[in-house]
Amino acid sequence: MSSLYLNAQNYNISGKVTDSLGVPVPFVSVGIEGSHEGTFTNENGEFSINLENKTPVVLTVSHIAYKKQRVEAPSGEYVVIKLSEARIMLQEVTVSRMGLNFIKKAFEKIIESGKKYSAKGFYRQITGESNEVTNIIECYYSLNMNTISNAERYRILNGRYGVVKRDSSNFSFNINNFKYYPLGFSNAKKAIPGVNTIFFPMIPNVEEFYSFSVAGIIRQEDEREILKIRCSPEQKLPVAFEGYYYIDKKTFNIERIEGEVIGEIGLSFSDTEKMLKSHNNGFSIVVSYKEIDGYAIPGYIHMKTVVNVSLKGENKEFKTTGTLFFFEYSDKVNRKGVKNSIKTHDFKEISKVKYDPVFWKENNPVKYTTGEEEAVRIYDKNNYFGTYFKD
Repeated sequence: MSSLYLNAQNYNISGKVTDSLGVPVPFVSVGIEGSHEGTFTNENGEFSINLENKTPVVLTVSHIAYKKQRVEAPSGEYVVIKLSEARIMLQEVTVSRMGLNFIKKAFEKIIESGKKYSAKGFYRQITGESNEVTNIIECYYSLNMNTISNAERYRILNGRYGVVKRDSSNFSFNINNFKYYPLGFSNAKKAIPGVNTIFFPMIPNVEEFYSFSVAGIIRQEDEREILKIRCSPEQKLPVAFEGYYYIDKKTFNIERIEGEVIGEIGLSFSDTEKMLKSHNNGFSIVVSYKEIDGYAIPGYIHMKTVVNVSLKGENKEFKTTGTLFFFEYSDKVNRKGVKNSIKTHDFKEISKVKYDPVFWKENNPVKYTTGEEEAVRIYDKNNYFGTYFKD
């Protein structure tokens, strides 16, 4: 692989991560011991890591809800890794005040830090209708980051895109700017957001908007204790988060977020004719964090939304997923690039990048699902990449 993104890669280790019953576990961190290289499992619990040489490596496999594992894996082999559930100590009584206190302490730590840094990341956006993938975007970014608002600016290092060519009896669909949500994900906000702003429980006076309960305490093998805090909207909000925050009991760092953003999130759409109806109820989100210099920094963000569309009596349901995976961090802030904004247009931006098919045969940091892999094969065969088809 080009040294601009990850290390040169000639060999491969792939596999699947499951729980003790053999059920695939998605969004698990799979790293190479002694290095910063690694990946995350896809929605089917599958992973793939490319290596520089054939030497067996030790994989470190971790997820907040499971015991960490070390597995020796020779290159060229397919490994199945079974995880054992971490020990969860349930509270005898649900303590709402305890959950609120830890949410507030995590918020204060993020605001106090305001740490600025740069990162390199890979973003994949896929939209599909039924079993057909209708468009794909993949980008390597250089990102100007901070611990509060995530990506402030970004620069595309390499990218590709493709849209299925449709006949006149059908219509095409894509969300103009879905990448804004993973790239612009906010760890915390200094002020209470406005009515039309997506927001999470990391805000001042959060008790006016959310209620909290401790769903359990997860004991890690290194004796760290992680609070699993249930967040529920306290009042009717235009857009709100409902789900779980996992917070380190000692450091107050956020370890993981998983749940749903509920409400009309103001997505804009691209279509060939005016849509008569479109409806979206928000999206699901998973954020996994890494600890760098004592602070929690996102390592992986996965978002998924479903949009129902009706045009001239034809009803369709489209699913869009956006996955952002960070693989390199630096204290040196890169001030170059485009300001991250809801007003940018995914396809217009990526269409400026020349498609390099050789590069994309060698670079793929997050394994495709079977359906995605087949879609990429079809896109390659039909020369869809690098061409934005319009009806």
